[in-house]
Amino acid sequence: MNARRLALSLTAVAIGTLLACGHGGESPDPATAASPDDSASASSSASASEAASPGSAPNMDDVADDGSCAGPNCLRRCDNKGRPLDCTEAGKALRQGLDGLKQDPARAVSYLDKACGLKSREACAVLAQMFTSGEGGTPKDLQRSLILLDDACDQGLGAACDDLARRYDAGSDGAKKDHAKAIGYFASGCAAEASDETACASFADALAKKDKDAGRSLDGWKMKCKAKKGAPECAAIDRLKKKS
Repeated sequence: MNARRLALSLTAVAIGTLLACGHGGESPDPATAASPDDSASASSSASASEAASPGSAPNMDDVADDGSCAGPNCLRRCDNKGRPLDCTEAGKALRQGLDGLKQDPARAVSYLDKACGLKSREACAVLAQMFTSGEGGTPKDLQRSLILLDDACDQGLGAACDDLARRYDAGSDGAKKDHAKAIGYFASGCAAEASDETACASFADALAKKDKDAGRSLDGWKMKCKAKKGAPECAAIDRLKKKS
């Protein structure tokens, strides 16, 4: 009876051992078994590695300043990005045949016209010069040159205002002689963001001669300066004081 009990006990122990090992397989080695924490750590490391990997290098044209180009690079940037200063530089280079580009006035007009439409005051003024002289086979168009100069003047290019003033003062290059307009443009050129010294000198001279149109323009400046501190007219008044 005791022997039978001993045999049953030994059999039960053997069965328990087999079940613990999994149907006759080997017990997992605790040194090599991966814990849930180990798996999570590995996954996090992989994600961090992927996040740290560098992306593709940025296109330098996307980060370069508008107008910081030369020759063919300006053409490409203007064509691809349509920025005003890139297009202006492209037109100027084609106009004169600079920076590896062949002189091509017709193409220059195309790029300058695009730049002017994008509010590049310099492009408008350069284009006006080309239409005034008929440069390089450009069709001579004095009325269009006046419009382009007026656009440039409105955008704060004092030299363009001065050019218009002299045309109206003399009645030349498509402008009908008009003293009041001439004085108005001299005043605008002096008060412009990019103020023109010759326009200021001409306006100051008109004031010294007690010109009524110049006096009215100066009164207008004073009103604008009083209404808005720091207005361009305030700086223009200061410039005139220094000249007197």
